[in-house]
Amino acid sequence: MFVAASGSSSVVPARAAQVLAATHPGAETSAHPWSGPAQELARKTSTRVDARAAILLTVRNMSSLGADEAAEVRRALRTELRREDLQLVSSPRAGGKRREPDHVLVTLSENSQGYLWVAEIVRATEQNAALDVTMVEVARAKEAQPARSPVSLVIRKLLVWEQDEPILDAAAIDIPVPCHATAGSGQDSVAGDATQNIAKPSATATQANTPGAPVLSAQGSVQSASPCLTSGLLVLEPSKLSLHVPQKAGAPSTPAHTTGGTPSSPEPSAPLPHSKPWPRDLRGRLLVWPDRSLRSVQGWLFDAYLPGVKCHGAVEPAVSIDCQDLDEPWPLGAQPKATGEAVLRAAYAAGRNFFDGRLVLTNGEERQAPAFFSGAALPANGSVLWILAGVDGRARVFSNTYQAIETFGGWGSDVVSVKSGCGSDWLVLADAATDSTEPDSVRAYGIGRREAIAVSPSVEFPGPVTALWPAAGGGSAVAVSRNFETGRYEAYSLSVSCSQ
Repeated sequence: MFVAASGSSSVVPARAAQVLAATHPGAETSAHPWSGPAQELARKTSTRVDARAAILLTVRNMSSLGADEAAEVRRALRTELRREDLQLVSSPRAGGKRREPDHVLVTLSENSQGYLWVAEIVRATEQNAALDVTMVEVARAKEAQPARSPVSLVIRKLLVWEQDEPILDAAAIDIPVPCHATAGSGQDSVAGDATQNIAKPSATATQANTPGAPVLSAQGSVQSASPCLTSGLLVLEPSKLSLHVPQKAGAPSTPAHTTGGTPSSPEPSAPLPHSKPWPRDLRGRLLVWPDRSLRSVQGWLFDAYLPGVKCHGAVEPAVSIDCQDLDEPWPLGAQPKATGEAVLRAAYAAGRNFFDGRLVLTNGEERQAPAFFSGAALPANGSVLWILAGVDGRARVFSNTYQAIETFGGWGSDVVSVKSGCGSDWLVLADAATDSTEPDSVRAYGIGRREAIAVSPSVEFPGPVTALWPAAGGGSAVAVSRNFETGRYEAYSLSVSCSQ
């Protein structure tokens, strides 16, 4: 998702694979079978375009390749074209004021011998000239097919919130409200059936999150004297932390404030004070857990981590927050279920957009790893493996003693682990090696002895994935994407289940 940023320089979101392509042209970024032919076609194309011109790439699939495979070919082509020092743009107007970009149309076709990739090149300075065509033949080999999982899995993607302001992270909580009332805030929106979000009885046998309501898994339930609960969403933004409670159509925008042991309506937001300007490519992490000290209401505590800032706060009776200038390591996994549970923390590089590689164990000991963008924990056989998505474009698997035991490429910079809803296995969700000029996707992987095995089709997003964090309990993840069409930021809940 990101190009490594330093200091106060301008940061442009992009994928870690492009960092490696730009800074280590000879390094291996991917073992994907499309890398070889993509490299060959990119090399041929680079000799036919002006090195100073921007390139508008279009890929058209006329072959028997599936949508996922065609998307992987497109990503491989973009990576290899950048390796040839060509500038790719997302629209005809993005080539700069002086000239239009050169157009490269790649058609994926096939014949009886295999696939045929044909590149047609139209130079901006030679609009009326004959097409310049080059092509490569690609073997239809069995090795080119993605590895199959014994069980067919799918990623369930549910839009839970959208707004104009950037979303750094989000967490679902249960909010006490007067029965038969629903709160609402702002002009932003929660997806789903509004009838699912009506306040509901707080019975022991009743779960707080009903099917169809926002399902960024809440942290658990606290015994409460509150008569009713509704699903709320805490949203971490650059300037504030906001509480959003879905509103039923036609209901009052704010429930009545009450006293005498009946819960009052929390305030909608609290500002995030900080003494230094945020970096351009801002990231943040939000952890929420029940406040068990409250007997008569459903309350929540939270920690928010931002570059050089640590915040602590509470929800109920209002959103309150206290922030301090602290370079405290960020927790990488989901919120621990029990006190004393092992937590791995990582030092966030000051003024940058990645972790500098210092890992802090529960007992305070430190380990060192290469700098990375994100991490995913995989519990297995009584221990935990960690996967760190490095700034060099390589994902590294670390043992429970934090020794690197495997390295592979081809992923983007965002990884997170989720517990599969189809069995007991933990899986890795990873975004694609794309950049901020094209829509992103996320796919589920199982980690084998020597490789990462794709176990689900990709789910597509309407723009780049700007954040990917574990939700409470590990059964789902929070993904944030900026929609190219609307310009709004959208928060999704991602979970893995058996295909129907």
